[in-house]
Amino acid sequence: MEKEKLAQTFRWKITAEMRLFRERAMQMEKGDIFANAYRIDCTIRIYEILMEISAKLGKPELEGCINMGSLLDFLYESWLKEPDSQEEELEHSLCSIINSITASAGKKRGRQRKAG
Repeated sequence: MEKEKLAQTFRWKITAEMRLFRERAMQMEKGDIFANAYRIDCTIRIYEILMEISAKLGKPELEGCINMGSLLDFLYESWLKEPDSQEEELEHSLCSIINSITASAGKKRGRQRKAG
């Protein structure tokens, strides 16, 4: 099968999986949806990334992914096993933002003292 046809089949497959995932999520109770928010968010992001990179994947990758059952679930479960640097990145970003808030507040207080 030619590469573009494989990419099209790949996109069809993950779109069908995403629709099924969405349908199952929409049938959950509110509390279950909240409890599965991380999985829902990650699965949506995985799907979007796969759609973006589908044209860049080679024939072997496309064929392997097409033949994989429940690809989105598999990729999510595999993602969970990866070392998580996201928490560290978030913590670093938050600390940086808080430091800039603190610095801005300090500058405002300094200007207010000089003006008063």
